[in-house]
Amino acid sequence: MSKIVHVGTGNHNEDILQMANLIATAVGENEASEDRKQDLETFKSQFTEAINSESPNWTLKIFKLFIDEAEVVMKSKEKSAFTILKNDTDTGKKPTKTERLEAYFAMLIFLMSTSARSIENLQELAGKLVSVLSSSSEYAELRLRHLMMCYNTVPKTQKTSAISKATLFAILKYAEENGLFLDIVSYLDFMEDWVSGWQLPAEENRETLKELYYIVSQELGKISQNSAAATKFPNAQEKSFAWLRKYLDQETELNDRSLAVIESCVIKVCTIPSLYQVEGFLDTALLQKARAANNRFEKLAGLLQLFVKGSIQDLENYYTANKALFEELKIDIELLRGKLRVLTLCTLCEGRREVPLAEIEKTLGTTNIENDIINASHHNVLTGKIDELRQILTVESVLQRSFQQPQWQKLDGWMVNWLDRIDSLQGLQAA
Repeated sequence: MSKIVHVGTGNHNEDILQMANLIATAVGENEASEDRKQDLETFKSQFTEAINSESPNWTLKIFKLFIDEAEVVMKSKEKSAFTILKNDTDTGKKPTKTERLEAYFAMLIFLMSTSARSIENLQELAGKLVSVLSSSSEYAELRLRHLMMCYNTVPKTQKTSAISKATLFAILKYAEENGLFLDIVSYLDFMEDWVSGWQLPAEENRETLKELYYIVSQELGKISQNSAAATKFPNAQEKSFAWLRKYLDQETELNDRSLAVIESCVIKVCTIPSLYQVEGFLDTALLQKARAANNRFEKLAGLLQLFVKGSIQDLENYYTANKALFEELKIDIELLRGKLRVLTLCTLCEGRREVPLAEIEKTLGTTNIENDIINASHHNVLTGKIDELRQILTVESVLQRSFQQPQWQKLDGWMVNWLDRIDSLQGLQAA
């Protein structure tokens, strides 16, 4: 309940009476009505009939009566004559319009949760409530917060999955339309588990996840392009790419949207400073389909291949042959050159503990290698230390650009040796 709705006695009838008074005041003050007095008498009569009803569904009647006055409540005066009738601490207080709306929405959620007698009934009530909450951009943050409260109120079972699904996507849509997506990013990591908990049929589950991934990826992309929002969520670019990848894993059809997502992923790989590893993306089934169907995507795949095994010279050759593509996609070639220098450095350092600085300079074709080493370290692609005295780079860890059968065999050998050492230590302890 909202703080202005009295719940101290545990008697919800008192809360409902308080809200009825709030709505009645709004009806009586409704300047858009041709006969406010008659409207007020009608509301009071209907409320009295419902509250005195001996029917077990009396709260359902109250819900419908209250929600039918949503427009009147929303258009109520900023300074209403409504006064809290009976409250030990707030008697006589005139709450602000924001407080009145908060109380109104909270009461509707409470009545929805206590009035539903069947899944169909709950679906109807939740649908009406979501529609009211989503109907305007006025008090958008307040509305979004109560949309989320509505979602949390609905029981999470397979039978209520349609209600939960509709409410979640209403939240996403409302946040998107009102520029409030930043307000829900803290919940994104839980949404896949929520969908899993709905226990949808396999195909519906795939389609639901696909839409979820697409919506979230697009909104995170918008956040990353907004300097003020990006400051509050600095890894929005990386998260957007991750959700786009999830979308591609669920999508099976080549269409305008899926092709645009593939292209967007390629651009993000080339332009997001922290993205270096793309081998899994190259293996995506949809990308393989696109490559076979369209030469443009074969070119884009060739660009991604540079991240797996290309050198700086390979990039220069590709750039010379495809300058128009770079201009069209607005890819900064200097940024990409920097990334390829880092990846070339990774290849040079694979399987080595020490690498002479002179060898690095020769391989990268520059004497200014310190920036490349710093960039690699900053993005955890390669970590190590420069020994100025010995003129070497001591390697602590390095990105494996490609992980194929030889690498798996090497890892298997390491694991066997590690397990043998553990067995030996256990034998010594036993002795």
